[in-house]
Amino acid sequence: MTVRTYTKLHLIVYLAIFTVCIVTLKAILHKSTSEPRRRNESPNLEIEISDFRVEEQSVDFEEQTEVSLIDTGFVKELPFYRARLDRRRLIKIYDWVWTGERWDELLSSFSICLSTQGSMDRIMSVPELVEAWRGPVSLAVYITNPNEWVGLNLLVNHYRKCHPLFRDYVSIHLAIPVQIENTWTADLQQLEDEEEAEKFVTSFTNLPCTTSDKVLQHMIKKIQANEDSKLLMENYPQNHMRNIAEKACGTEWTFSTDIDIIPRPDSATLLQDFILTDYVQECQQCAFVVPTFELDIKQSYPASKKELVQLWNSSLAQPFHFDVFLKAHNATNYKRWARTNLGEEPIKVSHKATRKYMQYYEPFYISPSNIPEFQERFIGYGFTRSSQTQEALTEGWKFQVLTPVFAIHWGLQNRETLINPGNEKIIRRRQTFFNRRIFKRFMIELELRRKLKQEANYEEKHGTTPDFSKY
Repeated sequence: MTVRTYTKLHLIVYLAIFTVCIVTLKAILHKSTSEPRRRNESPNLEIEISDFRVEEQSVDFEEQTEVSLIDTGFVKELPFYRARLDRRRLIKIYDWVWTGERWDELLSSFSICLSTQGSMDRIMSVPELVEAWRGPVSLAVYITNPNEWVGLNLLVNHYRKCHPLFRDYVSIHLAIPVQIENTWTADLQQLEDEEEAEKFVTSFTNLPCTTSDKVLQHMIKKIQANEDSKLLMENYPQNHMRNIAEKACGTEWTFSTDIDIIPRPDSATLLQDFILTDYVQECQQCAFVVPTFELDIKQSYPASKKELVQLWNSSLAQPFHFDVFLKAHNATNYKRWARTNLGEEPIKVSHKATRKYMQYYEPFYISPSNIPEFQERFIGYGFTRSSQTQEALTEGWKFQVLTPVFAIHWGLQNRETLINPGNEKIIRRRQTFFNRRIFKRFMIELELRRKLKQEANYEEKHGTTPDFSKY
């Protein structure tokens, strides 16, 4: 075979291969553009929220302006590049995601702020809370996936539209687990197709203000939680969240509560008047306990302390967690509180909390902002608030009980109703077990700290070190 014949054969083979490739490519393109989507196929409903960037110098501002929810604009832009990490590097924190429209005005009138925190399933208590409190509220919200970010936007927009005090008085801060990937997209696979997703968002934003919380909760569940998020939520960082909300208050005094604790009406103004009294101004390292009760859900919110005591006597109200963990609130001495100052008068101190019952004490109280922060070594359920109280006691803080002010938690609780049946009960038991071990070590640490302080004071006074073996 000559060289020329050999070359011609190669050329023919190459042309044949090229022709086959072209035909195949055309067939693929035609199929992808003409074949309809089957109904049982899962559509691609990814909604770009934003690229996640922590370092400010790497921000692409042009790309971040494209934040949207199916091009509707109902999702607020989350400034990912402004994230800060907590000391334990467990969560990313975004301050002032929403700011109350009258926040600056409020801080010029109030030196006390209510700080609270919660996850998506709890923030529906906030409108009632702020209506009762009627002062600045700093709210920290924990979310574990982009869908919850979408749901949070829809809820906040609804509440800001329907509740003027929520719009004006509530500032919201966000916390996200560090496990969330750098690219964050909302994937609304629970909805049938993109058209249904658009209808869902539109219908939610057009809900009337008379819509019940049950309806709101049902709608939010349509796009909420996946299995990964449930695992992240199991390790809810309660004390991180409390510190985020409290530090953001920026006031001299704070009232740190759980999100479903509702203070009596106009408590902000009543407590503001109290903290301006000479007694409070002269009281050093003083925290003032607000007695908190559980109330039967069929009852109306009591109009006075006298009415609340009558409900207690009728077994329609009871001190907070008395049937769950008595040691956590026994030091408040509710029986003594119920016997004093039943008339409606300015807030004052009823009595001192009982020191010998304070080993697991975890009251809700107002305090100056320099009280020890909540210990972030405690994750999940159990000993989260009592650990802070113990540290404050070690540093010399005093707890005094106020009257006639109070707060309410809806529903009478016991060990069975407090913890939901199923896996959550097991989860809470496990968290309590681990936190109890941490609490024991923490109490040893506090005792060593107390002895060191005692030693320093003794040495300063006497010029020698005390012999602790005598104690």
